[in-house]
Amino acid sequence: MNDSNLKTQKAGFSKDSIPENSLNVPYIGAYFIDVFVIPRYFIRIMRSIKSLGYTFLKLLFGCIIFTNQFCSRIKISELRPSLSTKLEFGTEIDQLDFKQSPNSYSNLPIQIGLNSGRIFFPDMEKSIIKVFYSNGNLDYVIGNLPSKETFQRFYPIKLSNIGIVEASESDEIYIQNRVKVTVALQKESPELAISSGYFAPREMVFAPSYIFSISRDKSENFVIGEQGRNSIPFEYIESISAGEAGKLFVVHRRGGEYILSYFENGGLRNRILENSIKVFTEKEDTEYKISLEKFLPSRQGDFVYVCFGFTGVLDGRFKFRRIYKMEYGKLDSKILIKEFQDPSEVLFSMAPNSGFYLWETEKAGTIKLLLHDKDGNHIKNIRLILPSQRNSFRETFTRNDKIYSVKLDSEALEIYEWK
Repeated sequence: MNDSNLKTQKAGFSKDSIPENSLNVPYIGAYFIDVFVIPRYFIRIMRSIKSLGYTFLKLLFGCIIFTNQFCSRIKISELRPSLSTKLEFGTEIDQLDFKQSPNSYSNLPIQIGLNSGRIFFPDMEKSIIKVFYSNGNLDYVIGNLPSKETFQRFYPIKLSNIGIVEASESDEIYIQNRVKVTVALQKESPELAISSGYFAPREMVFAPSYIFSISRDKSENFVIGEQGRNSIPFEYIESISAGEAGKLFVVHRRGGEYILSYFENGGLRNRILENSIKVFTEKEDTEYKISLEKFLPSRQGDFVYVCFGFTGVLDGRFKFRRIYKMEYGKLDSKILIKEFQDPSEVLFSMAPNSGFYLWETEKAGTIKLLLHDKDGNHIKNIRLILPSQRNSFRETFTRNDKIYSVKLDSEALEIYEWK
């Protein structure tokens, strides 16, 4: 038996079973394809997998780099409160005459003016304003100082019911002065004089008010009304913001409509009325209940951020908020800056470089400020780490690109800067 017969028999075939016209075919390759061909294809497949593996690793590595860069851009900075000013409670002229009952405070303003390194604290009961240095020492007093009290630096100005007090960087002072009115809460109740800080759980009454403007050297003062100097009073003032070079921005209401009035040196320069803003389509007007939530003017007077909330008409549930950027007298040139769906995020205050902060209360009770630039891009998060006695912290506000909070304890009012 020759070699060819031996090989075919070992493969389980005889030479007679092989077609004559196929005797020249290399049967050893055909019958041992599992030995020679499969490994060849296996190697090719493995090389392809290896190539795909390199591609996958490259894509994965690129995603990791992109994610790292994105997260580093939207990073979180944690700030903690640092004591800036401490004002002691007491009855002396250089102390705060603060009164506390079991469930409420009295003779304590909701908003505290802070600017130019000074704190402007109104004493509503005495109709005076005490101006303190940041170290807690009393600088001067404005208002109706009682005859039994004396202080060297005193500026007499007739004030009735003090509301919001605001000061500019150039030390111009703006004082909300409410007009004293009388109102009967119930038929059987006597008439009550409405004083500053008045609160009734069953009925709220708003007294009209003016704004006193006092110059830096206290040599000039004038009264600002709704139409400018010496005009009709404001029906209800929501907020007062002092800008640069005699600019003043007042958010107020008239007949239930919100108005942003822009004054310069006491004169009315421009205003934006809520009903004059058209930022939604006819379809949106039927699908949503749209409410104006906040006017946020820039201190330079060049633009204002306006925030609207959208609630579903059918289900009554919150849907989203929109922030628009507008210019005075050019409401048609409004720009949609940001739209967001998280109901815990609200427009808070102006930020450096004409940006803005969103305020978010997190589940753990901490506060997160979302910093955005002037184009609405989210660039940074700031978390305010509150101490264990977080209930003692009241107002949080921004001044000159810094963040402050007010804290109350049994002996003093403390102002903290977040660092």
